[in-house]
Amino acid sequence: MARKVPLAGPRVSLFVGSVLATLIFAFIATVVPMSEAGASRSFDPYIGYAILFGAVAWLMGALATSRIQADGGTLELLSLLVVTRIPADLIDEVAGSNGVIVSTPKGDYGTIAYGASVLQIFASSKSFMRASRRINAWKIGATAEGMVIPKEDLCIRRAVRMSWVCTLPLFMAAAVAYAALVREMAPFLGPYLGVPN
Repeated sequence: MARKVPLAGPRVSLFVGSVLATLIFAFIATVVPMSEAGASRSFDPYIGYAILFGAVAWLMGALATSRIQADGGTLELLSLLVVTRIPADLIDEVAGSNGVIVSTPKGDYGTIAYGASVLQIFASSKSFMRASRRINAWKIGATAEGMVIPKEDLCIRRAVRMSWVCTLPLFMAAAVAYAALVREMAPFLGPYLGVPN
């Protein structure tokens, strides 16, 4: 099995933004049900917000891990919950002036982590340009080293990122555990958060 080679890793800004969004929802999942329940011992006010928190954390994790990598002679664009696999032989050009765009005879492809933006119209991102050069260099190397795909398999495939989708039960279980913890800590945390007991 070919080793996966990172060509454009997860974006730091997306990772930081995802962590901040997760922390904000963690705060909401803590304070709002406490206020509604008045530090109640009932589990109901906490579970709904905790599951919302778990779902947001799961999606933010998918966003933070969106990236571009190579698997043998195939380029993989991981974007949220979808992975697009493009054989090197089908890549015409990779541009990085406004988002990292992979051009093929069947259309253009990209990933949310390295997508186009209005800001890049006026000032191109150096990291995006570097990523496009790395992908172009990989394509040349993959072709030169004979890492080509059999002709019958020369097609672009899109699939669900099952490796990430399978983590959803873990996030939901963690969310339920978090709800239970908040419920138990409500009488002690309530006064510090301005929530009456």
